[in-house]
Amino acid sequence: MTTRLKNVVLLHQQITDPNAEDQLDTLVQIKNVNEAIIALGYDPLIKQVSPENLTSILPELKTAEFVFNLVEMEGRFLHLVPALLDFYAIPYSGCSAEAIYLTTDKVLSKTVLRQAILPTAEWYDPKTSSSAVPLENKRVIVKSIVEDASINIDDSSVKTFNSGQALNDFILDRNERLHDHFFAEEYIDGREFNISIIGPDSNPTVLPPAEMQFFNFPKDKAKIVSYAAKWEETTFEYKNTSRTFTFKDSDKKLLDELKQISLNCWKLFGLNAYARVDFRVDKHNRPWILEVNANPGIAEDSGFVAAAKESGLSYKEMIEIIIKAIRIPT
Repeated sequence: MTTRLKNVVLLHQQITDPNAEDQLDTLVQIKNVNEAIIALGYDPLIKQVSPENLTSILPELKTAEFVFNLVEMEGRFLHLVPALLDFYAIPYSGCSAEAIYLTTDKVLSKTVLRQAILPTAEWYDPKTSSSAVPLENKRVIVKSIVEDASINIDDSSVKTFNSGQALNDFILDRNERLHDHFFAEEYIDGREFNISIIGPDSNPTVLPPAEMQFFNFPKDKAKIVSYAAKWEETTFEYKNTSRTFTFKDSDKKLLDELKQISLNCWKLFGLNAYARVDFRVDKHNRPWILEVNANPGIAEDSGFVAAAKESGLSYKEMIEIIIKAIRIPT
């Protein structure tokens, strides 16, 4: 007798430019997850979602055992898909709409972190901050409030401004030119770490910590994971930026602190299934939370998967843990 495979929907955003490296990564991610889901005994239906087809694909979503949510549409709308799934009580993978909403807006998430007395660097947003004066004559990094994947981050993103007005004008100009909403954050000159977490909301497991290392960077070049470092394989930045899971014994206290802060973030934002917390650590060994990512990439070559493999998990086992943590809306 043939066992009927469980029907699931693998949901992803509309691919607008398959030649863009970050969108090409989405296609790889879909392929990787699809193969793992099949290996686990499910019958996946891959569906592309956009604002225009939301209502037309609802019948297929409603009849699925669950939805594996891989949607990474424009940042400010990222929470809408899980919100829709919540509304129709459709089980889905990953974090809740609320968690994604709170963490996608970097200024909002930094506000929440500060209220919880968790370490996050000083920032300035022309729309919500009262003054840019605290960042005068300090090195800052200007980045998108809602976009991830290092989009629009390059050498020109890191600057020092001798007045709050100059910083404000720079951000407003960048908003207009790049059709996005930017803010400035104090640049922490130091080490960079990624802490990945997996499991159900009530029992998360911290995966091995990773450090991003920067080699051969000129003294005046900011050590950042720019778009080039993340995606463009022929560039200096890509070739000279790498990830390591190897640490000295003297790093143990710092790594334990990073793990605990990450678990605090997991609880604070109500994270579930899988997430990542990114840090910079200054010259005094003080950690600063860069961002909380409630929807990190899980393509085979991603940092999250590298951490899972470092812990001994296969890709299939990792996906199985994510599925077991599926949210069932009530």
